[in-house]
Amino acid sequence: VVRGRHHAWTSAPFWIAAALLTLGACADTQSSDTTPAPPPTSTIPPATPTALDNTGTPPSTPATTSRLVRVTGDVLERARQYGLVAPTGEYVGPVDHDGNPLIFEPIDGYGDFSNTDLFEVDPTEIVSAQARCVQDQGFPVEVDASESGFSFERVPPEQNQIAFAVAIACKEGLNLPPPSTPTVAQREEQLAYLTLVVSCLRELGFAVEDPPSLDEFIELDGAWSPYDALPPLGPAEFDRVDRSCPQWPPGGYGAWEPGDPLRPRP
Repeated sequence: VVRGRHHAWTSAPFWIAAALLTLGACADTQSSDTTPAPPPTSTIPPATPTALDNTGTPPSTPATTSRLVRVTGDVLERARQYGLVAPTGEYVGPVDHDGNPLIFEPIDGYGDFSNTDLFEVDPTEIVSAQARCVQDQGFPVEVDASESGFSFERVPPEQNQIAFAVAIACKEGLNLPPPSTPTVAQREEQLAYLTLVVSCLRELGFAVEDPPSLDEFIELDGAWSPYDALPPLGPAEFDRVDRSCPQWPPGGYGAWEPGDPLRPRP
């Protein structure tokens, strides 16, 4: 799959990010040593061969087969449900060695977020749940130190596309609610927190611009973060900064109220 990392706040219609970006992503653009997946801040993994045989059966190693059920009915309709069809109608998801869409049924058992307000949820919970699911299928992904994403660096290249497909199925099994626009009160809470992040980053020596007004922040649909002003940082340095000045409250916005201090990430 991805030779780099998957992050909770990068934008992609078929990853965790789709639901979380409605909060106005604090995009983890600094921590990745390679291009994270997938678009718009990164690329779709290339259509490299997988270990699928001519029957379309997933390989028995390293991935397990007990929970992988390949979609064989209306594949394109399922692809649309998964967000794997571009507005132009082109399929943009993982493929098997013949170039056919490679889509699995949702893999559940790792959490159910269907009745949650994603604004209140700690994104690290979702990252951790999806990573555990992918790991249980036999792919050695590693959660980042900041728990804001997970790395596919150790996944063998020949397992690229099937691991990509498994990660999508794992995300679908979490039953994330569809994206929704935060309320004005939620945007105000988010901006109040990001204002604390500005001060924290300045204390670390970074030159960070003043936050926008609430009206400007709403007009930007929450797409502003003081992290946008940081210089390129290596993974270890980024994790240090993110622990000191977390991009979102540890525990999520449900665990933080305006007036609370900024708490470092454990």
